[in-house]
Amino acid sequence: MSLRIFFKQLSSVDAIIMGSPTYMGGAAAQFKAFIDATSDEWSKQRWANKIAAGFTCGSSLNGDQTACLQAMNTLASLQGMLWVGLDTACGYKTLV
Repeated sequence: MSLRIFFKQLSSVDAIIMGSPTYMGGAAAQFKAFIDATSDEWSKQRWANKIAAGFTCGSSLNGDQTACLQAMNTLASLQGMLWVGLDTACGYKTLV
């Protein structure tokens, strides 16, 4: 599938949930390439007012997963999307 067709499909949905492994303190190169490719969507505001969320995983407790999520959040903000998140912290088994 071409990137143009993929972005056209993304323009027709109500929400976009992004995911990337945390690698070397940030998002993987493939996700960074995805971010770079969205400039045309941004210039036409095709993703404005869509719901956005993101997830990541890393191999250490302090693997800078926050920086990876911040990259996703920044992309969503630039695109005019509405970011949503969970109200739970990683590692908690039960909520009191």
